[in-house]
Amino acid sequence: MPKKIIAMKKLLLLISLFGLAPVLKAEDSTMVRLKRFFTNISAYDNMYTQEKVYLHLDNNGYFPGEKIWFKAYVLTAGRLLPTDLSRILYVDLLMPDGTVWDRKILPIHNGRTYGEFDLSDLLRTGFYEIRAYTRAMTNWDAAYVYSRVIPIFNPPKDTVSFAPLDLDLSAPLFKNRLRRSQQAAPLIAPSAQQQKGHILTFYPEGGNLVKGLPGRVAFKLTDGRGLPIEDELVVCGNDDRQIDKVRPRHEGMGLIELPENWSGGYAAIAGEKGEMQRFPLPKAVEEGCTMKVESDSNGDMKVIISPNDRMLNRKLGISITCRGMACFFDTVNTDRSCIIKKIPRKQLHDGILQTTLFTSEGQVVCERLSWCIPQKPPLVLATRQSGTSFQPFNPIALEFYLKDQSGVPLEGDFSLSVQDCAGNIAESGADLRTDMLLCSDLKGYIEHPEYYLASNDEKRLKDLDLLLMVQGWRRYEWKQMSGVRPFKLKQPAEDKQIFDGWVVDMSKKQRPLPDFNLSMLLVRYDGISSFKFSDTKTNADGSFAFSSDEEIYGDLLGSFVATNDKDKRLKAHILLNRNFSPHPQPYEWLQYRYFKSPKQLPESVVRTPETFKWIDTLSKVRHLPPVKVAEKESRFTPPFGTRWTYYGGENAARRAHSCIYFNIEEELQQYLDSVGFEPDIYDWIEQVMPDFTHEKDQPGKLTYRG
Repeated sequence: MPKKIIAMKKLLLLISLFGLAPVLKAEDSTMVRLKRFFTNISAYDNMYTQEKVYLHLDNNGYFPGEKIWFKAYVLTAGRLLPTDLSRILYVDLLMPDGTVWDRKILPIHNGRTYGEFDLSDLLRTGFYEIRAYTRAMTNWDAAYVYSRVIPIFNPPKDTVSFAPLDLDLSAPLFKNRLRRSQQAAPLIAPSAQQQKGHILTFYPEGGNLVKGLPGRVAFKLTDGRGLPIEDELVVCGNDDRQIDKVRPRHEGMGLIELPENWSGGYAAIAGEKGEMQRFPLPKAVEEGCTMKVESDSNGDMKVIISPNDRMLNRKLGISITCRGMACFFDTVNTDRSCIIKKIPRKQLHDGILQTTLFTSEGQVVCERLSWCIPQKPPLVLATRQSGTSFQPFNPIALEFYLKDQSGVPLEGDFSLSVQDCAGNIAESGADLRTDMLLCSDLKGYIEHPEYYLASNDEKRLKDLDLLLMVQGWRRYEWKQMSGVRPFKLKQPAEDKQIFDGWVVDMSKKQRPLPDFNLSMLLVRYDGISSFKFSDTKTNADGSFAFSSDEEIYGDLLGSFVATNDKDKRLKAHILLNRNFSPHPQPYEWLQYRYFKSPKQLPESVVRTPETFKWIDTLSKVRHLPPVKVAEKESRFTPPFGTRWTYYGGENAARRAHSCIYFNIEEELQQYLDSVGFEPDIYDWIEQVMPDFTHEKDQPGKLTYRG
């Protein structure tokens, strides 16, 4: 009998072990998938390194005839160090309608370059956009390239006080030609709700409200133009019972606290005539977790995760990244109602942190942006000047001292712009530190970004947290970083100059020509120098690429020769891959703000300068060589004709009477790289401006149908 009992126990044990085996196998499979995500995220920054650009301008606003001087800083996004990825920077000056007025292609050395835009021949004043990017940056969302909108004012009548200032905000006549809306438009999230002058967007903390759990919902309230307003929100349940009343805390942003028994409801706002406008709050999901992120005085981070009943007993992964770089990984077992993860400050990076909770199937459960206070103390740049006020054309002597917090002198280079305090005519925009740590990781225009980083007091940190909570976009998407969503680079990083494209036949189908020999020769217009490239073969899709370690800039004439294996020349179209500039983004109303007259800086921010004695040894006399006038020039000089020369020449006529502008060089380049041959000018005008037609039998005649 005892032997039977022992045998029965062995049998039961074997059955139990066999029953446990699938569970262990499932757990192993879950861990394998979570580890794969961890591995992909760790490698993301090295495999797909992103870059950031910042432009330091010499002024905040300009007049026609001036120059925009700038110095550019190009850094790797993750470590914020001078880039070693790209050697070429593209800087565009865009007209208000989105047309590229001018483009600079500049060499990058040690993450820096510089240049200027000449505003002498502008057709009209208005709000122009300066944007800067490397070719590698165009692989991601165009909203994250460097962009700044600057006002270019009409020449002032009073050149002493420069008041009042005005500029041209009229829209061009042919609106179907515009590459962006001439009317400013707010950046609206897909979940935004609009009603009679109010735009209200809700952002549940972590991404979702969860049934059975208390929740927090951030919101952003603006008027119909996207300008922040401070109207009160009345929060009610589905039974119309009032839960709370809240007002925005800062720049139209606020926070709503909801109880755990929340079953749905709305927020109401009083309209212009006193009527209550209802905005439904987001619905709670049946299964999920809430996640809060907190930091203590030491900078240590605490992540609080609360699963609801349907999410219990699951193994999840948690990752913390900063600008695409991995900071922290761990697994989370949802075996209790509240799980707390503590992360020491030394594992985190300065700036915006992205905390993501996810399943082994690659689904994001919740995600949160938070701020990690920069730990490294900033450097101290002290200045002294040769006086406190200066007369026009007087020399100014400056001394600079760069030290660390301990007072130890340091070496470095910097850029400097000097402006008259009485000539402050537009917002100065973000500085390098604010842009790199904050603005460049967020989408849309941020008004007064310097406010959030001015100090680490409690109010500013709460306002900054609100700013991060109302971000419906991510510069670094978790599914892309983890490999859940495949990502392929479309444009290369130009660590050297690259000339690439495709060779296609001359048919309308543009069939690729593979395995053909291709040679390229570049010659400067002045004929002084030329660049010959080694032959290359086209790939299966007809693509090719030439590269050069030499810096080749300026105006050059290029010629290509395509031959087959028998060295026989072929007729073909060469399509170059150079139309990768981002599509122009619409302006926001906040970017249309400027001062009607120069704005004096408040006394609270104007400090008394430290001065030193300096003796002016510069000569005040300039001896000019004699000039002999051979003939008095007539003011009615061809080829501009008599009338318009009298009123200022061709440029004056263009500014006074032109209603639309074409950058023919840019337009022709785009056309050639898509079609392969030069168009007939009248056919091209019909294509880009459908309001015009021309008759084939009447060359030179255009008919406007508007």
